[in-house]
Amino acid sequence: MYKTVALACLAVLLAGCAGTEAATSPAPSTPAPTSSAMVSTTPTPVVKDATVYLPVEDDVDKAGLSVETKPIAYVIGEHTPFHLLQACGGLPSDQSVQRAAQGINYVPGGGKGAFYQLVAEYAGVTGADVVASVKQATACRKATFHDEQFAIVGDFSVPGLSDPQAGFCANLRPGYLVRCVLVLGHGNRATSITFEGKWSDSVKAVKALATKTAPLYVAAFDHE
Repeated sequence: MYKTVALACLAVLLAGCAGTEAATSPAPSTPAPTSSAMVSTTPTPVVKDATVYLPVEDDVDKAGLSVETKPIAYVIGEHTPFHLLQACGGLPSDQSVQRAAQGINYVPGGGKGAFYQLVAEYAGVTGADVVASVKQATACRKATFHDEQFAIVGDFSVPGLSDPQAGFCANLRPGYLVRCVLVLGHGNRATSITFEGKWSDSVKAVKALATKTAPLYVAAFDHE
């Protein structure tokens, strides 16, 4: 009997010790929730739109011109291929365009002149490369505007520019609808500005208009 009681007491004592150990043992640690302050908040770099290289409306107004078409991105696709300039079949660099933009301005008063601009950014091609290819392309002395072929009748340049440039003037026929084109290169981009005079303006008159107005476009195009 005493043996039975002793064993029973021993069993109760062991159970009590086990209960005490369980009560005093630390609970398994749970990972602390991640603090929102620890999550990276580094902003994603903002990619510039190519329209930043075309003049804004305020600058157009200050130059005495008006905006006909605000700068918009050029959607390059199967049915809307991009051509910075169409002369002797176009430019090989057009295939390297990553993004582009376009805009149209005009001289107020009706029929006094319009300015068409295209700007493009390239992959693996510099603006200087594009300008050099323009000089080669215009060797045929023909250019196409709105599916009509013009004869190139002379070259021109704008003095005082640091960017590589190539310029020429063309007309549909002698004494009729002259257009002068200025192509500039800067970094990995290039732009073409087509200056269109009145129907009867001479080459000299349109060239003077192009030279006078070019700084407006150069300032925006060289913007970093």
